[in-house]
Amino acid sequence: MLRHYWQREAAPTLDLPAGSDAAAYTERLLARFGNDSLRHRLQQIAMDGSQKLPQRWLAGALENRQKGRSQAATALGVAGWIRYTAGTDLSGQPHAVDDPLAETFATLHRCHGDDPAALIDAFLALDAIFPKALRDDRPFAQQLLDALRRLQNDGVESAIAALIPTASDRDA
Repeated sequence: MLRHYWQREAAPTLDLPAGSDAAAYTERLLARFGNDSLRHRLQQIAMDGSQKLPQRWLAGALENRQKGRSQAATALGVAGWIRYTAGTDLSGQPHAVDDPLAETFATLHRCHGDDPAALIDAFLALDAIFPKALRDDRPFAQQLLDALRRLQNDGVESAIAALIPTASDRDA
């Protein structure tokens, strides 16, 4: 999934220096993420997500949308983050949500947690996070909703498998 995201969604939105090898950088990045001695916990990465998403994911999603490129991995990541902000994992185990908007997120989950479509719309309405162009983009909202439903109903592995084309699809 990371390879898919980086090569198809992130790298095309970046102004890389001439002669840069995005594929080689992707492999170095994956090796770094695979280094378990770094001890960088997912909780640390998720911390302050409302502040990180706009520039790290949503700006690229907006550019990809405008240029007709895929943003499926971004939508899955954002849906996963929205699910994370519920304060429980998919098994119902609680975890802390360390974010300046944590109370807002808790309220949104209390009010809309039983209705994934309403939850997605409520999150998209957060001006501090989502740019107007993405808020108003119904196909993006549908991608978020589909990803959130797949995460909640089928789990993370299924959501990732649905995103990544099979080897025969890539070769076609």
